[in-house]
Amino acid sequence: LIVPGNVFLLRVFFQAIPASLYESARMDGAGEFTMLARIALPLCKAGMATVTFFIILLYWNDAFTALMYTEDPALTPLQLMLTRLVNYVQYIKQSEISGGLIASGGALPENSLMFAMCCIATGPMLFVFSFFQKYFVRGLTAGAIKE
Repeated sequence: LIVPGNVFLLRVFFQAIPASLYESARMDGAGEFTMLARIALPLCKAGMATVTFFIILLYWNDAFTALMYTEDPALTPLQLMLTRLVNYVQYIKQSEISGGLIASGGALPENSLMFAMCCIATGPMLFVFSFFQKYFVRGLTAGAIKE
């Protein structure tokens, strides 16, 4: 249910917050929830944005759930169509290797169609990544440097 990499990433961010900030907040009368909401979460925006991007990317690329729950062909998501196309191309290549003939009017442009669908499927995530980029780089390099 929880991705361990995301938990580790957020753990690194929360451990990087100095204990003196929490101590001074306690002296001012702040409770645990106030310290989380006003100190920890604002300082961990980069980590939260990185984890949010990872979760969005995980659900964007999920074709298995659509395979299990969608019956209407009009509701088929792009990733499921791409998965089916890749499986079809592999089937075509296996049948050509085993000597089977495909009765078609010529060679199908399987690879061109597959790469075009990959570009279309990648487009929205590139758009979302442009908004998360400044947080993403900071979030991934947070645990790399020890002070």
